Amino acid sequence: MPLIIIISIVTVSLLLSVFFILRDAKSFALAPPTPLIDLDRMYDYIFSNLDEEAGKAVTPLELKKIIEDFVELFSKNELISDNLISQNPAIGDIKFTPDHIATAIKNQDLDLDVRAIEIKKVVTLALSYLSDIGALI
Repeated sequence: MPLIIIISIVTVSLLLSVFFILRDAKSFALAPPTPLIDLDRMYDYIFSNLDEEAGKAVTPLELKKIIEDFVELFSKNELISDNLISQNPAIGDIKFTPDHIATAIKNQDLDLDVRAIEIKKVVTLALSYLSDIGALI
């Protein structure tokens, strides 16, 4: 008799577990959670994918500052909503391309001693990272 009770309890708990797991899996499949923009992972991705020339021209502190300026620029222009970034960001008639973003970062932070071409490479990699994690809409 005690063996039947134990088997019943284990069976019921397994069935309930399967039910809740399948229910949550279905809800995640229908409405996946919003991807989070993690600046540390973005930094690691950009740092590991920078070409040798840009890697020599940009120090780790400058790279961190460029990424912070990148996020600040998008936040200031209200192009980030719910941790998602518009894939073709625009304000009015102005389209933001990597060239425009690099120029804006260079103009925004005058203390940044990095050429615009290296900033553009960082911005391109940042947009690539955001695309890879599904944060571009």
